[in-house]
Amino acid sequence: MNFLSIISSVYDPLGLVAPVVFLRNSLLQDIWTYEKRIGWDNPIPEELGQRFHYWCEHLENLELLTVPRCFRHQRGRWRQQHLHDQSINVSFVMAKAHVTPVKGLTIPGLELQAAVEGLHITLVICRELEIDLREVTFHTDSETVLRSIPLADFKPS
Repeated sequence: MNFLSIISSVYDPLGLVAPVVFLRNSLLQDIWTYEKRIGWDNPIPEELGQRFHYWCEHLENLELLTVPRCFRHQRGRWRQQHLHDQSINVSFVMAKAHVTPVKGLTIPGLELQAAVEGLHITLVICRELEIDLREVTFHTDSETVLRSIPLADFKPS
């Protein structure tokens, strides 16, 4: 099996294995930006090859991953849970992971981009699970993100 077919073998639209996809994307970015241009038919450099083999060796661990297939709620009956409540049950719904672009974005820009991505994911989840968006609370410690939110829509919790 060749490099590209192995790299593209992990399809993860819900982000269930986001850390694995992140490592793959980071490796691909490092290959594309390698100091010496790597041709399609050339072998990848040894240090990148070692990272690739390490990633491949651990792909088989994905077979051990189990995720509950049922995300249940009573329609229209959502209630706020507090993080200090030890009786809380958490269900994984969706995740997203990105490799930082090689150039072009500042940390505040990345924080804003992450907030926008989080909103887009929330809109999908709310639509699919029929959750009222007004019942959702977002949390951030980024001053840049907080300053970018229109004050009329901002309700501190």
